[in-house]
Amino acid sequence: MHTQIDQQVVARFFEAMDALKERKDIGGYQSFCTRYDIDKRNFYKQRKQPQIQIMHFDWIVPLVTEYGISSLWLITGLGKMFIPMFEKPNQGSGKQ
Repeated sequence: MHTQIDQQVVARFFEAMDALKERKDIGGYQSFCTRYDIDKRNFYKQRKQPQIQIMHFDWIVPLVTEYGISSLWLITGLGKMFIPMFEKPNQGSGKQ
């Protein structure tokens, strides 16, 4: 079972995934799973049941290294979702 902090990180992970999909940075969740060798059944199960522990760190790494999601925001919720060089004009950048 996830701790409260684990569940918050999972929630921010899926918030970031939704933002990437909305910005069209990713084609969709299935293509993301395929590209990064994530079992899509586990991906969707984790989304529906955030209290269970399925997510791995290798799900998070591409968000930071390839899509500009702030690791600080992802782990703590502090700051903006996107690091400045990845922000797009006229689009939200997450909670502060």
